[in-house]
Amino acid sequence: QSCDIKCRRDLRLLDNAESLLQGLRGGGEEESEYLAEKNELKNEAISNELSSPIKFLSVLISGILGVIKSNLSTGSSVVGFASLIAVSASALIPLAIIHQSYSFTVGYGASVAAMSLALLYAFSVPSLLSAIKLKSSPALLANCCLLYGIRLTSFLLLRNWNSPVRREQIKSKDTSSKLKRIPSALSISIFYAFMVSPVYFALFYENKISLSGSVLEKVQWVGVGLAFLGLSLEAISDLHKYIVKRNNNAEYGGSVFVGPTGGAFALCRHPN
Repeated sequence: QSCDIKCRRDLRLLDNAESLLQGLRGGGEEESEYLAEKNELKNEAISNELSSPIKFLSVLISGILGVIKSNLSTGSSVVGFASLIAVSASALIPLAIIHQSYSFTVGYGASVAAMSLALLYAFSVPSLLSAIKLKSSPALLANCCLLYGIRLTSFLLLRNWNSPVRREQIKSKDTSSKLKRIPSALSISIFYAFMVSPVYFALFYENKISLSGSVLEKVQWVGVGLAFLGLSLEAISDLHKYIVKRNNNAEYGGSVFVGPTGGAFALCRHPN
């Protein structure tokens, strides 16, 4: 940045001197040296500005994050929810383009994780341990939602990676062209945004409406408890099924069912 500023300052000084040189007679050699130096400085300035795509991307991402944060935390709830949809779509659409079925599997978890991260950033939500100390139910719910998205996405990617049959099943469902998947993924993104909207509204109204000592405050804590219980139950169930299938060399979607029927899986047949 300091180099860019210096180059621009030198260009201004050289431009001012150009009019003087043009008035000199017999100064052809000096003028040629001046023009060569000026062109060199111009090329250096252009190189500094265009040769760093990482710098450009960082500035672009920083600007986008600033807009999202402003819309979510200080804008109207309608504008904030629209921003939540945009975050959901930005995570889901690329994955749906890769594989059509990702709209309902990996893309779902990634979308939830992305929206949770956006909410944590926009409302400066503390980490899980800090949220426990602050006794903030909306902050805990947001952290739980993030853990849910990361856990689900990681598990589904791991399962697909280690199952050749599962990978073939995913490829076989790619029946639409990549461009035709975008409208469908966009509509699904809106659905996922509605699913995460309770977390958004809990954070949005936390400092606007006081629930201290009210029945609604107790209901909030019950809801947070259920969220963490559900997160734990589905994580254990998914892991249980995965281990049983791996130990028995069983594939997903086989003609004969091989998997757990008891334990946590008896309470959670469809963990996702």
